Amino acid sequence: MSTWELRLILIGIILLLVYLRYRKSRKRFLELGAKLPGPFSLPVVGNILPFAMRPDDCMEIGMKFCIEFNNGPIRFWFLNELIVFVAKPQDVEILFSNMKHLRKPWQYRLLKPFMGEGLFTNSDNAMWRLHRKMITPAFHFSILKGFLPIFFQEANIFASKIKCGEEVDVFPMLGLCALDIICRTAMGANVHSQDGKGKEFVKGMETLLQIAHWRLVKPWMINDTIFSMLPLKKKHDEGLKNVFRFTESVIQEKRQKLNSKKSKCNNNNNNNNNEEKNDDKYFLGERALPFLDLMMAMDTDEMHLTDEQLRDEAITIIIGGQETTTTELTFTLLMLAIHQNVQAKVLEEIDLVFGSDLSHTPTIEDLQKLEYLERVLKEVMRLYPSIPYFARVLEEEVTLSNYTLPKDCIVTIFSYGLHRHPESFPDPDRFDPDRFLPEHCRSRSPFAFIPFSAGPRNCIGQKYAMLQMKTVISTVLRHFRLS
Repeated sequence: MSTWELRLILIGIILLLVYLRYRKSRKRFLELGAKLPGPFSLPVVGNILPFAMRPDDCMEIGMKFCIEFNNGPIRFWFLNELIVFVAKPQDVEILFSNMKHLRKPWQYRLLKPFMGEGLFTNSDNAMWRLHRKMITPAFHFSILKGFLPIFFQEANIFASKIKCGEEVDVFPMLGLCALDIICRTAMGANVHSQDGKGKEFVKGMETLLQIAHWRLVKPWMINDTIFSMLPLKKKHDEGLKNVFRFTESVIQEKRQKLNSKKSKCNNNNNNNNNEEKNDDKYFLGERALPFLDLMMAMDTDEMHLTDEQLRDEAITIIIGGQETTTTELTFTLLMLAIHQNVQAKVLEEIDLVFGSDLSHTPTIEDLQKLEYLERVLKEVMRLYPSIPYFARVLEEEVTLSNYTLPKDCIVTIFSYGLHRHPESFPDPDRFDPDRFLPEHCRSRSPFAFIPFSAGPRNCIGQKYAMLQMKTVISTVLRHFRLS
């Protein structure tokens, strides 16, 4: 026997021993995973091929398996990773009600190059709680009320770009409208993207999100070393540079102004004994302060955010406020155009609230009266959730629907399938806003509909999003009829 043959045998024995040790260390994990229902899994690659080969059809693929396996739990193997899809309200309630399962899986690191350690991607529970505590006051009701004029102004700019009688692709236009709104309210900086400005920032955001999606579903892009050798890396870095350049310049400018203001306040402290009204800290004159200003103003030794952390949170808020609302606004206009009877009811409600005065800026009270429009928005979010899945890592074994899920597996709450579960929503593909009448909501699990996630890591900006969407849709319908 030659030397090279001996070496091959030795390498084979070593690999076999490594494999056997791996199997032994994960014995319980693999045994429980094998007992879960799921589609046929190929050796090594598992179930990743259908998702990798058709990355734009992930929702349809996931929905097919939901129907086949009665909404889960559904077992998938992505290489050596066990991922379990869940889409039943009772299972979702168990997961979201347990404070232990807050950690997000490693896949979220694909967003970290541009979102850093923001609320959406932060996997350190202690750090996440601190940041959440600091950012929550920025979504105070008084602040949201002060943002309504901005929502209305940008919605009117969007409406002015549309000509009556012409077909129009509203998705990119609404994307720019939502971006201008979130940049003004989050950072106090107007990109003017609806007027064709800020193209580098806009393109940078689009590029980063698109590449992150590709890396998630294409396993050969996941490894950072391999990704760094691909042509996409250069495109990714260029987008990152453009996004960081804009956000960091805004932060530096605001930091300088804040330091100057603090210096003046310290000099005048002895001459001013008047107490500040409770809500004054949220406003500059009549204008609500942007989220970034408020986070800076609340900076203390106990709760301090560095410029890098401020940048992470600002980008997180921008992405959360732009991508999600753009999707829902687009589908809402589409559903209203398709379902003329629903549009007629919305128009009647809007006419009762606003009348014929196109210049009237909506108030909180006005928007609260748009009850049918709110049901329409919820039905759109049910059918077309902007975030179709939420993932968590199990910190301990959990029993769902009589199956035990192993510790350290990734559980994916598939909201796209959850929202179409026929037991919660009969005839689930039918568009029916009256599903969200109070009497129907009371008879349904609160975990059957989770467009903003649920539990302690739910979306901090859900009230902001609803007010913005109501303002934009009502403003458009005060100008146009859709068909």
